[in-house]
Amino acid sequence: MNTLRMFYIRWGVVLAVAAGLVVLTAHHYRVHLASFAPREVASESPAGEIRVIGMVQSGTLTGDVSAGDATFTLAGQDASLPVAYQGPPPDNLREFKTLVAIGTWSASERVFQARDIGIVPNYGFVTGAYLVGLLPLALLLFTMSRRVSLLYEEMKASRLYQED
Repeated sequence: MNTLRMFYIRWGVVLAVAAGLVVLTAHHYRVHLASFAPREVASESPAGEIRVIGMVQSGTLTGDVSAGDATFTLAGQDASLPVAYQGPPPDNLREFKTLVAIGTWSASERVFQARDIGIVPNYGFVTGAYLVGLLPLALLLFTMSRRVSLLYEEMKASRLYQED
């Protein structure tokens, strides 16, 4: 029965490491990848570099977009946020486009100073795809490992005493 106990201890360690990776991944997402809504930026005034997700409102895009100097309004579901963009010429900056603006919030000017523009990632799809692929694999490994351990114990128990 000692082998069976070691089996469960080993899989307990594997689950603990997996839980630790989930916690670290969630923390990384929250710190580096999570996006604020325009309403949250205006009400909370976050410090440092943040990401804001929204749609470019129609008729608000002005400036020289091809030179990387533009102003526009980023609209969320219930609020909008003025954005001043200065950075590399964006390929995906146009009206009615949902995008992620990366930069800092200027609370004194009430303008979001964007330095980069990115596309809207679909982290839910990526996470779901990994889970659909990895959970059945982990379940298969667990059941096969358990069967091998039980078979080993059964073989060891059925062996008759033999003299040297």
